[in-house]
Formats: sequence, structure tokens, C-alpha cells
Amino acid sequence: MSRRTRETLVVGSFLREVDARAKIVAALAASTAVMLPLPSLAIFCVGFLAFLSLAGLRDSLGAQLVRLAPLVAVLFAVDAMLVGVEHAILIALRLGLVATTFLLLSATTTADEVATALQRVGVSPRVAFTFAAAHRALGSIRDEWDGILDAQRARGIEPLRGARPSARVRRLVAFVVPAVVLVTERAWNLNLAAQVRGLESPHRRGPSPAPLAWRDRLLVVGAVAAPLALGLWS
Repeated sequence: MSRRTRETLVVGSFLREVDARAKIVAALAASTAVMLPLPSLAIFCVGFLAFLSLAGLRDSLGAQLVRLAPLVAVLFAVDAMLVGVEHAILIALRLGLVATTFLLLSATTTADEVATALQRVGVSPRVAFTFAAAHRALGSIRDEWDGILDAQRARGIEPLRGARPSARVRRLVAFVVPAVVLVTERAWNLNLAAQVRGLESPHRRGPSPAPLAWRDRLLVVGAVAAPLALGLWS
């Protein structure tokens, strides 16, 4: 587990104890609410935000919304001018819901737990390992890029700043080249790791299926029932 994964994983949430399979299904079911009309979608978004807050994901939710805010603001302004305010609100709610739906999975589940869940629903070990490795590598690659940036700054080089465009380009090259080398090396190591684990073998079998606990089923039922009820109500 990378340093960034340890920092972003919310261990105090009750969703941490929920089976990853249930969280995957719940996130997919909740994302279907984007098809609801504006009144029903607004109600669902309020309820979903309240659920994430009660689940202890308030900080993760806030960070996600802050990152999304500039894009939403631009799209809202454009839609409001070209189409109308009501349409702009609808698009903003849909975008916000899509961007936050999988927080209940990503903020409370490790990559290995997701890989195990995928294998239990029939996904091949090779695909599950690739997904877990890619998920884990995102944080590791960003850590490495931050390390390269810190090393460049320690040498008095600011890759993103420069008095002249030509100087800025040279500094960016000095930053990007080692980063690309590290990413390529990591991808090669992941491929070797998959071969060593025998994931290419046709006789490889994943973990045996396990029944869902009552809290897992309750989460799935709630995530499926809420959009369906609001859709019928609208």
C-alpha cells in the first residue's frame, strides 16, 4: 500500500467493514440516479451527501468537491448562458454525483480488497491483479513525481517556472524524462510480477465466493431502491 493510499483510506468509517462487492454494486446503482429529472435528482443528491457524511467521508467528499468546483463553475456558467439555469443546475448535479459516487468504495477499500471482490464475482485473476496494480500504482507514481519535483527544487530548478519559454521547456524536459523512465520501469515490474504469480496459467483460480453479510445486503438494497423509488415518484 502506497503512502498516499494510507493517507486517503478512511479507516474509521463503518463502510470499511462492508464487503467490497456490495460497495461496487451500490456505487453503480447510485450512479444511475443521474438519469432522474431535476427534482428527484436533487433529493437523491442531498440524501447521498448526507449518507457519505454519516459514513465518516466528509473530508474526502469535501476534497473531491473542491477539486471539481472549477470545472462545475465553468460548465454551469456556459450552460446557464446558452441553455438555461435549470439545465445548468441539472448538469452540475449530474457531474457532482458521478464524481462522488465511488467515494464510498475508493475511500474505504484497498486495491487488494477490490481485486478479491472482482475475482469472487467471476473476473479472471489476471484482470483483477491488473486493476489492483493500476489502482495502487496511481498513488505510487504520484509520490514518485512529487519526489522528482522535490529533488529538482533542491537543486534550484523550478520545472513549472521560468523567465523565458525556452528555459521553461528545458526544465520541463528535465522533470518529465525521469518520470517517464520510472513509470515505464514500474509497468515492466508489474508485468513480471504477474508472470511470477502464475496469473497467465489457465488453471489459476480465484478465492471462493463468500456470502454477503446483512449490512452488505442492506447497503445494496438501499442503493438500488432509492433511485428506483425516486424514478417512480417523478
